[in-house]
Amino acid sequence: MHSRTNANEEIQAAREAARNTFNKTRRVNLRLTEQDFDRAHVKAMEEGLPYQTLLSSVIHKYLTGRLVENAEK
Repeated sequence: MHSRTNANEEIQAAREAARNTFNKTRRVNLRLTEQDFDRAHVKAMEEGLPYQTLLSSVIHKYLTGRLVENAEK
């Protein structure tokens, strides 16, 4: 049974590596107005997450066509 355990561990490791291949992140520098920066911080606090995560989510949603514009202004 020892070789079967090793095979299962290898399969699990391969699956994890495959998942991580598509989850790599890259650092970017982004310039925001002071007002947008402050708004991002406030919105992130309201959502209970770091502002970097909020901004990353907004960019991802925009790029994948899932960002919905609010009609209220």
